[in-house]
Amino acid sequence: SRSTTTSSTSIDEASTSASPVLGRIRDGYKTMTRMRRLAELCLRPRDQFVHPSTIDKDEATIINATHELVFRTAQVLMSALFDFASIAFPDFVTLTADERWHLVSGCADRVNIIESTYRAAKMYPDDERIFVAYTLTLSPETVDDMLRDCPQNEHKEKASEALIKTLKNTAGKSKRAMRRTNPSEEEFLYMIALAFWNTDAPAADDRLHSMALTNRSAIMRDIASYYSARGVNEYATRIGELFCLLVNNESVTYRITEDVELLRLMDINEQPRM
Repeated sequence: SRSTTTSSTSIDEASTSASPVLGRIRDGYKTMTRMRRLAELCLRPRDQFVHPSTIDKDEATIINATHELVFRTAQVLMSALFDFASIAFPDFVTLTADERWHLVSGCADRVNIIESTYRAAKMYPDDERIFVAYTLTLSPETVDDMLRDCPQNEHKEKASEALIKTLKNTAGKSKRAMRRTNPSEEEFLYMIALAFWNTDAPAADDRLHSMALTNRSAIMRDIASYYSARGVNEYATRIGELFCLLVNNESVTYRITEDVELLRLMDINEQPRM
């Protein structure tokens, strides 16, 4: 059955008994989300202190995004992805430091957006909020708050308009598509893994390309086992729906990356590229 909660601890452990790859992906994702939640809480100013008793409650730890926190939490995601990959994919640790960085830096935006859309569709199905980090949300109503700690200049109003347009169009459409497809938590984890091994970028070398193909094949076999264990033999259509979400996510990632660059051109986003 599908769960409506987004906590990584709520995923049915028994569901991966016949799907060992899913088990590793789950373990890696749990580690990554715990690292992100704790690190993001530590980055907050004192007036937004979260009591330790509420740390494991998603709703209690979520606040509106600020420009500074968005950049710093993106650094946290990058670091946590290394741990995710090391747990989920044993061959990841055999790569050189440069190869590991190529994979992580190339997939971070894709993973972040698909996770953010999934969680927002579950937690906020009836409004325009999205996640821009594990504990930070952004909506058309909070854009000005997010830009408040940006450099003050004459372009800020245009930047606000651009962000609101992105939230209503690009991010909003992606969230609606996620709600229509309504992936289970296991399907979501598979999508995260497939997004990680998307190495279509021209900079990917032969070794990385071969490793990506091997891991994607293993993931697809695991997906087949996952459906078979549930008595679902005609699952091609469902896999097609999930891949449509991944393609849509790729498009959204590209558009949001363009919007971030637009903010740089407006001298709104002065944070260094990673």
